[in-house]
Amino acid sequence: MNDESTVEDKQRSILLLMESKLKKSFDKISWKTSHIAKYDDKNTYAKVSKSSDNRSVKIELSRLPNELYDDILKYITNKVNGEC
Repeated sequence: MNDESTVEDKQRSILLLMESKLKKSFDKISWKTSHIAKYDDKNTYAKVSKSSDNRSVKIELSRLPNELYDDILKYITNKVNGEC
């Protein structure tokens, strides 16, 4: 009976080990932000943030000329649609 208990314990520990190997670890995604351009006014900025898994990018623009926003948006739209 003691041998069965030992075998069951070993089987259980092996199954637990296998389960832990199969589970996908979900690491929290962090963001790294850097400035694209520097301006004299602290409220005017252009910066980009990239996720730690390199699957996402955020671009932040503040207090820039409207024409520049339109140009950037048009360029990005064309680029992601394969028109550039």
